[in-house]
Amino acid sequence: MRNIKISELNKEEVYFLLIKYIREKYPEKLKFNPTLICYNNKIIKFGMKKHYGILIIESNSLLNQLK
Repeated sequence: MRNIKISELNKEEVYFLLIKYIREKYPEKLKFNPTLICYNNKIIKFGMKKHYGILIIESNSLLNQLK
């Protein structure tokens, strides 16, 4: 499989990977309705209901789901 960059994916695909990541790592957080804010090849920014800030994870964390 070739190396994929987050920037090559559309917003729906990145959101799907984000939800999959949260479902596997922090399933209790799904109730806070994660919302994708923006993304690039380094980071993913997202927010959650009742969370007063922006959460950031590395793009590679999501791309590891594709392997």
